Amino acid sequence: MFVDWVSVSQYHGADTPELVGSLSFKNLDDEAPIESSGPKQSRGSHDSSLQVKSHNGWVRVSGNPSRWNRPDNLFGYDLDECMLIINEHLATLGLPAFTVGVPTSADRNERRAVIGLAAIDGETVDGMGDHEAITWSGAAFSRLDLCENFSTGSEFLARLAMRSYQARAVARLKKATYGEETALWHNTRRSVKAYRKGPDMAVHCPDSEWIDWANQNGIVRHECAIKSRFLSATGLRYWGNLNMGTLHRLFERETEVLRRPDASLDPMAVEACPARARLVYAAWLKGEDITCLVSRATLFRHRKTLLETASVDISQPRNVADVAPIVRYIELKSAVIPDGYVLRAA
Repeated sequence: MFVDWVSVSQYHGADTPELVGSLSFKNLDDEAPIESSGPKQSRGSHDSSLQVKSHNGWVRVSGNPSRWNRPDNLFGYDLDECMLIINEHLATLGLPAFTVGVPTSADRNERRAVIGLAAIDGETVDGMGDHEAITWSGAAFSRLDLCENFSTGSEFLARLAMRSYQARAVARLKKATYGEETALWHNTRRSVKAYRKGPDMAVHCPDSEWIDWANQNGIVRHECAIKSRFLSATGLRYWGNLNMGTLHRLFERETEVLRRPDASLDPMAVEACPARARLVYAAWLKGEDITCLVSRATLFRHRKTLLETASVDISQPRNVADVAPIVRYIELKSAVIPDGYVLRAA
């Protein structure tokens, strides 16, 4: 797993050099004008770029360090390596580097949020125990994109994988699909995406020599974008609280739906679903209009259950004409006598 996008900021004091791409003032009624500044786009080789702004003591950077000065970002860097790349570029601009900083006293609500995240994980998050300070004086993140590449073996299998992803639904996340290349689920806190890397590279880094390799091996990328609201609510916005172990656990949890087997075409899916939703699920699998079978309240109650257990959205009509039959092979093996079973002679 590696980091594919970073948005980070840190306050360095009033003496920090200024660097902005644009500066404007807005007048509201008779009040003093409001100053607004935009970032400066730093251009690297191979059409790579970083957005940099230093204004009123704050230094902010946004971009993809794994792509910086490289022809592609087929594989990238971990968080500390990305921050090293950013800091090296800031030095060329005469700006101070981002630092981990030192711990400061924790806000009570933020402490509770972090304890809640640890409870969800079933373990204590590294560096964020209940008795430790969890706010830091150094760099703070407002967005982190975490990625991992998977090989399906061929371009054809990658397309089939994308069709499987696009048929899924995720509770509390809106879904969007784009051709046969991308499946996306998102809300204001995070987004989860799966896409074919070959076509993506052909658009964003056409000079890469690895596009054919990505297509031939059916490379599919799983990506999770952790946004500002999520980072703030969990206390993970501070560089001091983060390491790749924590980010890897977070990535595994958020992208679990992509690794889950697709049950929507499984003939045993009905038997596996909760009993109360079984009849509705069976009717939906057949392509029937289930809005005529149950009340609206019952429909959405079963929808919530099936989103969480089978990753299917029964509120969306199912086109049975597009369903490919599954051939299930059952391998018969000699039954082994279990331990503790006693054979008795007549």
